[in-house]
Amino acid sequence: MLPRLRAAIILVAVAAMIGAVSLALRQDDAPEPSVSQDAPPHHAPSAPIEHTAPAVDRDVTEAEAASVTGRLTDRESGEGIPGARLELRPAAGPRDPEYQAMTDSKGRYGFESIPDGRWRLRAEPGPRHLVSAFEAETQLRLETGETRRNVDFDFAPGAAIHGRVVDENDEPVPGAEVFLDGSGAGRRSRWRTDQDGRFVAGPVELFAQVTLEARAGKRVTPTPVPANPQGRRTVEDVTIGLIRGGGLAGVVVDTDREPRHGVDIVVRHESSRMDPRTVSTDDDGHFQVEGLLVGVTVLDIAGHEWPVALAAGETKDGLELVTPRGTRRAQRVEADDREDGAMRTALRGTVFRDEGMPAPNTRLTAFRHGRQGDPLPAPVSAHDNGEFQISTAESAPALYNIWAYHPDHGVGRVQTHPDGEPVEILLEPAAVLRGRAVDAQTGDPVPAFAITMEFGQESNPF
Repeated sequence: MLPRLRAAIILVAVAAMIGAVSLALRQDDAPEPSVSQDAPPHHAPSAPIEHTAPAVDRDVTEAEAASVTGRLTDRESGEGIPGARLELRPAAGPRDPEYQAMTDSKGRYGFESIPDGRWRLRAEPGPRHLVSAFEAETQLRLETGETRRNVDFDFAPGAAIHGRVVDENDEPVPGAEVFLDGSGAGRRSRWRTDQDGRFVAGPVELFAQVTLEARAGKRVTPTPVPANPQGRRTVEDVTIGLIRGGGLAGVVVDTDREPRHGVDIVVRHESSRMDPRTVSTDDDGHFQVEGLLVGVTVLDIAGHEWPVALAAGETKDGLELVTPRGTRRAQRVEADDREDGAMRTALRGTVFRDEGMPAPNTRLTAFRHGRQGDPLPAPVSAHDNGEFQISTAESAPALYNIWAYHPDHGVGRVQTHPDGEPVEILLEPAAVLRGRAVDAQTGDPVPAFAITMEFGQESNPF
């Protein structure tokens, strides 16, 4: 009896030892969870952002919550893009994001606890990758409890331009505005320097032909500074020196030489990418503007233009700008302003983007209907409130096509008569065409190559 009992105890002990070893082996062989396939990265969770008009007014249970995962990659290397920002907001809700996330070291991201509904997901890869509004954004329809995987983005590589802005004494200039212009420049065109006067501009195409300008208060760039990447991913140590700019001062009066107060004057340089500035006349009709570039500065009052040439640091005062009576913004130009005997008239309106918001800085150009190859002298930009005015020398019977283009919000077009009712132009997303211009014999890339597109019987003016 005792030998049998001892044998049974030994068998039970051996079985327990075999079970423990088997369990340990199974735990050691278990695969690590895949962030991009099974769950959002635990180190980069999505976090709600507070805003004044939340799109979700109910609590979301764990069973109801949806999730989204994906990856951002470099189009050439296929490698992940770390540190990129993603924003998720309701498709028909406020402009502010409801959730945000950052990619990990392999370019992976994740959002969790998302209510069902239609959402708009936007990716911002950073200054080393080219971005268009159509590549960087997608819309999602999430169902209750859904797990949406592999919502991926890939971006073409670009170049980042590192530099600093200094004054006449080679001291750094914090808070200076830096402007980028040229062939191959990305959709963003303005940056500000940090406390050490440094900036990172971009992205731009790897073979872009670009220049930089800067301004800070009364100081400006005397001449544009070239910053061509020449195939490199980073352009280092670009220095932009500022000098004291020119100035203009004068008075705005009506045709009876009475001063006009509260008149907006748009001040822009004839050939610079710098954003135009707006100054207003005081109670006595006087105005003053400083920090102007060398060359021709144009003063624009509701379609009336006065070009003024300035040398480096030159100030011209005593200007008298004679304007007709009327509103202080876009207005019909009266018959006393004639050009070659023709009454100067205007095309007026407002540009909107999605959700009925104004679209400032939209570029607009106009063609007389039936004469598509004969545009008006120069495109214009919409003001901060989306309003625009294009001057013409045609009487009311003429019909014009107005084209509008914004790199972030798309294109729009409308037909109107000069001095008819103000028009509204709604920008809509447009398709993106990509290509590469090369030398037919050598196969080398050709920078700054002009390309014209045609749509049926009409050319794209941009």
